[in-house]
Amino acid sequence: MFGKSIYLFRLFGFQGQADMSWLVLAFLIIWTLTTDCFPFHYLYLSPAQYWGAGMIVLKDLLKLLAFRLDLEEMQNAT
Repeated sequence: MFGKSIYLFRLFGFQGQADMSWLVLAFLIIWTLTTDCFPFHYLYLSPAQYWGAGMIVLKDLLKLLAFRLDLEEMQNAT
């Protein structure tokens, strides 16, 4: 969307890059979880714990997305 990708990491010869729109979307997901969802369901935690939980949920969502994309790629190859 914004055009220029940001270099994130290099692992086993593969470069990890993200468009700026993905980073904005990730921030909005974490912010929504930490300010609305988690405080309503999990009382008496600190804001740092809400942000940590939001990061963990986002990481797990990204792993599920990567698994689904790999699964579709494997199905298309056969």
